[in-house]
Amino acid sequence: MSDEAALATDNARREFIDNLSAMATGSYLREEDREFWDAPFPESAVAEAAEILHRLISGARSEPAGEVVLQVMSAHDALQALSDRHGGAVYEDEEYEDFRDLVTVLCEEIGADGAQVLADLERVTDEDDQA
Repeated sequence: MSDEAALATDNARREFIDNLSAMATGSYLREEDREFWDAPFPESAVAEAAEILHRLISGARSEPAGEVVLQVMSAHDALQALSDRHGGAVYEDEEYEDFRDLVTVLCEEIGADGAQVLADLERVTDEDDQA
């Protein structure tokens, strides 16, 4: 594992969490725009998402590269469950794309076939959408 690859993974994780945090706090809004604004989910959901991503990255870094697909599926399911508990607001299309970006750089870091992992994720999410 190169330091550069690990940094890319850590940066992708940080971006995912920073984006969620901005949504939870409204930090992306001007002060006057926050008057009637309601948070779509509590900040505690951000901490839960951060823990899910931490488990994904730690697990992927410590297990054989071939095991990453199971860890990715588990993290995806956990993020989806977290989002479901908050009216679907935590893990929307943009966050799903950020998650895919994270998976891509994580796979590059650990030497896994990122294209195959993402194809498996797509297959499972497509099946879930049809069910």
